[in-house]
Amino acid sequence: MRKLYTIVLDAQTRALETVRPGVTAGCRGCRPCGAFGATRYNKYFNHGLGHGLGLQVHESPNLRMNSPDVLQPGMVFTLEPGVYLPGFAACGSRTTCLLTADGPELLTRVLKDPDEGFRPEPLAA
Repeated sequence: MRKLYTIVLDAQTRALETVRPGVTAGCRGCRPCGAFGATRYNKYFNHGLGHGLGLQVHESPNLRMNSPDVLQPGMVFTLEPGVYLPGFAACGSRTTCLLTADGPELLTRVLKDPDEGFRPEPLAA
């Protein structure tokens, strides 16, 4: 599970480095999905990378393979890569972002170090 979590967290980190205004939300060949492609778990990353949040729980942009949505400043969305091993385990990590002109601003403030466990991150004063 630690190995799976490390792979998932790497994919999420890559996603945060990738999402920018003007980028197509389709994840074909993107850096986050590449984190899975470099492992034997690629076939178990079988749902989208994330989705928009607003008046509905799931709305545009749709961050999944072949999505035509283009990311724009002001969009709020999740980045939630996961690996789902049938009959064994599932491992995922979700964060919520506001896309600004400079890139994503994290709205979820949780430290995700597998050695330290999950705990709220102190907010800057």
